[in-house]
Amino acid sequence: MKRILVFSLFFIMMVNPISTKAEVFGGKWTSSPSYYISTSNAYYVNLNISMNRWNVQLSAISANISIYYTSQLNATVSVITYAYESTGWNAMGTPGPVLTSGTYTYGSIKLNTTYMNNYTASKNSAICTHEWGHILGIAHTMSNNIDSLMYYGGSSVYYDQWGIYAPTYYDVTQLNLIY
Repeated sequence: MKRILVFSLFFIMMVNPISTKAEVFGGKWTSSPSYYISTSNAYYVNLNISMNRWNVQLSAISANISIYYTSQLNATVSVITYAYESTGWNAMGTPGPVLTSGTYTYGSIKLNTTYMNNYTASKNSAICTHEWGHILGIAHTMSNNIDSLMYYGGSSVYYDQWGIYAPTYYDVTQLNLIY
């Protein structure tokens, strides 16, 4: 009987592609994060599209927060667009004070225009959506057997190869673990 139980658990773990390990940073927002980017910035629309994608999911899981646009002076998430040159990353989203802090009070999204200026608007929105996932506390998904916007391989995989541009079911399960 014990051998059957162990085999059954092993089989379920092998067949079920969703990891039992949460892929979250360990912190969360207790109040709604806000952001600012100039309406004349080339990435303004991409950030608004990506914000709305996550707000739909936050609402669906009945989270007590949502992301919103505000004036530059009181934004909790700073958005920086800059030509960081050949860094190997398109963008970077980081909540703070530290990833595992428990409560996030600020964050930053850095968009590397060296790369992003060469992408379509759709791909840039997918990249911004990925970075908002980090701001909300979701880490990279490490398995390439899971359809996830948060895949660590970057937009060349989740967008270019898989066609993922918005949070997937798996990403929302991670969000639900946090909120």
